[in-house]
Amino acid sequence: MDEAERQIRQAIRVNPNHLKSRLLLGRILLESGSEKRVTESVEVLEAAYGYDPASALPDLIKTLLALAGMQADDGRQLKLYDRILQLQPGQPAALERQKAVWKTRGEDALKRGELEEALNAFQNSGEELQALRVRQLMARTLLIPLLESARQHESRNDWEQAISLYRSLFKQYPDDQELLERMKTAHNQAKAFQLETARQYERRNEWMQAVSLY
Repeated sequence: MDEAERQIRQAIRVNPNHLKSRLLLGRILLESGSEKRVTESVEVLEAAYGYDPASALPDLIKTLLALAGMQADDGRQLKLYDRILQLQPGQPAALERQKAVWKTRGEDALKRGELEEALNAFQNSGEELQALRVRQLMARTLLIPLLESARQHESRNDWEQAISLYRSLFKQYPDDQELLERMKTAHNQAKAFQLETARQYERRNEWMQAVSLY
């Protein structure tokens, strides 16, 4: 601690409400570059803000941004950015960095396959295209067991049930092109199966059954 800092601290002990001394101490602590001292700087400037918000705000915002940049924990970063935006709504640097943290969170959650967490993060970051992509993945995840059920119907040549299931799913997901193609394929396969069954009846001279299938 240098002599100037000692004198400023002494002035604050004598008069805790001395605004200029608190602002000077906050700046000295910030310039040190140590996370511990920058944290103390925030505390000093928060107290100054309580006495005179207009005078303390610029230094407090600057110090909070510096402290946030030192954090390895993104949760701590977000809390600091929230504080800045509480003090100064729309503060550009805080908004930009906050969105970047949420975007990184979303990307990491997506890699882990945690879709709900990824969706929440992308929504908070304002990444609407990424959020849409996650919603589509979530919809596809819900489709998988139903598609497997349709495939089982197909494997048993139970085409009526398979087509019925595809139709139901397509009503829920009308933009799903893969689902549309599966439904078309099922229709074609059903027709082919019906035609082959009719020919088998014909070969056995079972004409009534054959005619019913044409």
